[in-house]
Amino acid sequence: MTTVGSAWDYKHFLPRILEQAAFSPVDFGTEPPIIASKLDIADWWKWPAAEQDAVRNVFAAAWAQARAMHPDDIYADNWLCGIAALGMDVSEALAGWLSPPSRDAVLQLAWFIGLAPSRFFGREDDEGGSWADIDPAARQTVADWLQGDAVLRALLELDLLADDKDRWLVDGALKVLLPADPKQLN
Repeated sequence: MTTVGSAWDYKHFLPRILEQAAFSPVDFGTEPPIIASKLDIADWWKWPAAEQDAVRNVFAAAWAQARAMHPDDIYADNWLCGIAALGMDVSEALAGWLSPPSRDAVLQLAWFIGLAPSRFFGREDDEGGSWADIDPAARQTVADWLQGDAVLRALLELDLLADDKDRWLVDGALKVLLPADPKQLN
């Protein structure tokens, strides 16, 4: 739509685009935040309710699938960003992340936190990626959740069990969340 075609054309190809995004997420144009931005251009919120529900359901299902996979296989945070870009309930998406907790879900969380300093904690080490375009209230919801006890507890528990090849993910996330001075943990 941004180069050739109309909203109707995008809608026509959307099932295949979503399939590619869920099963081959490395193709250009199949990144969930990009799909969400194109849906926005296509005024998807004006589509029939059943079609809107189908889009939401695909994003929710792909998010659930991705967060249950190892970060070497897929970056689940792209689906979370897409959910936020569509205006879906980010709190609901976050609630499912650690319920039930799994090793890969916590590794996905560790990966995400390692990317999070500028995106969610106001640090200036990068521009925030796709999250820069997300509603500030949704970003704040994510930041608050990331700083919660459940997240820290999940990372600390995984740190005890992490394979050597994954330990760097957990260590990086803990460095972001824990203060350098342990006296600040009061």
